[in-house]
Amino acid sequence: MKSKSKINRIVTALSAALLMMNVNSSYGINLDYNPIVHVGVEGSYANFDAKKESLKSIDGRTLADNFRVLGNKSTFKMGSFIGVRVNEVFGVEGGYHLYNKIKNDAQFHYNNPPYHDVYKQKLSTRHDNFYLDGIVYYNCYSFGENDVNLMFSSGIGFLRSKTKGTIKFISDGPAGHSEHSVSLHDSKMKMGWRVGAGVSYQFHDNGSVRLMANHQRGNAAIRYVNSIGVGLVGHFN
Repeated sequence: MKSKSKINRIVTALSAALLMMNVNSSYGINLDYNPIVHVGVEGSYANFDAKKESLKSIDGRTLADNFRVLGNKSTFKMGSFIGVRVNEVFGVEGGYHLYNKIKNDAQFHYNNPPYHDVYKQKLSTRHDNFYLDGIVYYNCYSFGENDVNLMFSSGIGFLRSKTKGTIKFISDGPAGHSEHSVSLHDSKMKMGWRVGAGVSYQFHDNGSVRLMANHQRGNAAIRYVNSIGVGLVGHFN
């Protein structure tokens, strides 16, 4: 708990330092209120560290460590976002990303003569995330009407891990043959802090592309998520 509190204080301090550095009027930055709305789509690759979980059958027996939330596996998925750049240096953004959809069908055999047990699972897991970030922009290069901006973000995310499917336990022994099955519908969502950094290139008054990397703390099923994404953004005054 102490380490998490320390990390949170460090993230807050870094974000405040970045903001103060950029809004310092001695740099000649324009702080006038000039909101520009942006919307975009983003393709992202996410890598996450999952926790092992023990599932129990309906009779209370611990069956096995079940990797129903698989770690270190992801595919390229799409997300969307909307935000507003309040002035030259600061903006806010909210969005949604689908990180992963996994099917996990497996069968395990346990032999302990005279008993023979079989554990079968047909499960699917979905990881997605809702977020709200504050963003600090730093214009590092301009040529004509085209700008290159560094972006530093911090905020909160709501990471959800949703699992559904069936689990079946089959036992053969001196007492005969028995089967137990249960339907599983489990959803875990937790708010966690997130930080990010990236770069954007505005190729048109109403369009830009960006590359953004993020780190976010996880939930009861996932320790953390690291992601990197490429986005196409439209701007509207």
